[in-house]
Amino acid sequence: MIGQAFLLAAGLGTRLRPLTGIIPKPLLPLAGKPLLEIFLDHLAAMGVTRAGINLHHRADQVSSFLKTRESGPGLTLFEEKGEIRGTGGGLGQAGKVFGQGTLLVLSPKLMFDFDLGEVVKAHQRSGAAVSMVLKDCPGYNRVLVQGDRILGFREDTAPVSGTRRLAYTSVQVVEPAVFEFLPPDGPGDLIEAYREMIRAGRYLRAHILPPERFWLNLATLGDYLEFHRRVLAEGRSLFGHSPAGPVFREKTARVSPRARVEGFAYLGHGVEVAAGVHIRDAVVLDKAVLGPGTELVRAVAGPGVRLGERVENRAVVS
Repeated sequence: MIGQAFLLAAGLGTRLRPLTGIIPKPLLPLAGKPLLEIFLDHLAAMGVTRAGINLHHRADQVSSFLKTRESGPGLTLFEEKGEIRGTGGGLGQAGKVFGQGTLLVLSPKLMFDFDLGEVVKAHQRSGAAVSMVLKDCPGYNRVLVQGDRILGFREDTAPVSGTRRLAYTSVQVVEPAVFEFLPPDGPGDLIEAYREMIRAGRYLRAHILPPERFWLNLATLGDYLEFHRRVLAEGRSLFGHSPAGPVFREKTARVSPRARVEGFAYLGHGVEVAAGVHIRDAVVLDKAVLGPGTELVRAVAGPGVRLGERVENRAVVS
């Protein structure tokens, strides 16, 4: 199988502001459980015994959270101080510790239903230097492929006929040869490194998902709400994490019987919801107080925030 993984978790999460101004994206909770924790638990269940994580935005929060974990893979943290290293430099620095064997690489910002173990097995059978998991997602298709071979990226033109473009899911499996093309101690672009590998004749493989496979990427507030809708209203699971919905409230949440909760909703620890409050398709994080006059519609109330007005299609933090 595979014993090591690397999680790319240094991103700024700019399109999720203001939420990511106080909570780094990897620690955003999905129905009460941080995404990073969900991923690490699943990697441990797969047999991964050691994992690397790169940190940048609010690195102190992430590292403090990881210190509370008592089980799971042994962790090596790579804090990117100053300039963020980008996709190439972020992965490149892992070569010193993880460059001796097959490495599963992914970002803890995804929801999907494909089997990571099967992805690893298919890669190991293929003899490829890299296997990128791809899916047809109109609007996001940037990877140029012919059959199961990756030929280029972004604006690259097709050198042969019979090609198509697919979207990268932020899941890949790489071999040690990759680190020959990545900067070990500085910023870099993963796509440029992969272009060099292609020019050098290395086999970059497309692991193409069938159309029925499910995949979502967390980039915007709408995506964050969609994650919750899929879990709470549709009963989907992210690595076994699927609290009963469509409305899930933690035991310490206090909700007036005269409040109205519609659609899907998550109500976190210590939340208080007053009489007359209207909640629809929303996430209320720990210790938020929704006072009289609050309407929360397709929105997120951040931890500890106090509200008394209508909030729609946005997040509010204290």
